[in-house]
Amino acid sequence: MATMTQKTRGKNLGYAFFAGPALWAVQLLVGYLFANLASSSGFPKVWYYLLTAIIVALILVAGILALAAWRGLAHAGRPNITVFDEPVSRREFVATSAVFLSSVFFLLTLATGVFVIFISPARWITQPFP
Repeated sequence: MATMTQKTRGKNLGYAFFAGPALWAVQLLVGYLFANLASSSGFPKVWYYLLTAIIVALILVAGILALAAWRGLAHAGRPNITVFDEPVSRREFVATSAVFLSSVFFLLTLATGVFVIFISPARWITQPFP
C-alpha cells in the first residue's frame, strides 16, 4: 500500500511531466488572443508580460519538482541513474523525462516572451492572407 508521501510524489511527478507542454500551449493560445486585442483595441501588453511571467514561474516550479524527484530516485536504489546496463523503473523514466521536458519548455516559453518584448508580433499575426 502506498504511503501518503509516495502518493504526493506521484502527483508532483505527474505535474512536473505535463506542466511544461500544457502551460506553453496556454501561453501561446492566450498570447495570440492578447496580441489580437493589442493590435485592434489598444489592449495593454502588460497583461501578456504578466501571463508569461506566471507561466515561466509555474514551469520553473515543475522543473524543480522534477529535479528533486530525479535526485531522490538517483540516490535511492542504484549508485548512478545514468548507468544504462540495468532496466529503469517507470518512475525513473518519468522523472528523467520530466527534467528534460521542463527544461525545454522553460526555455521555449522564455524565448516566446522575450520575442514579444522586443518585437511586436501583432502585425504578423493579424496580417491578412494575400
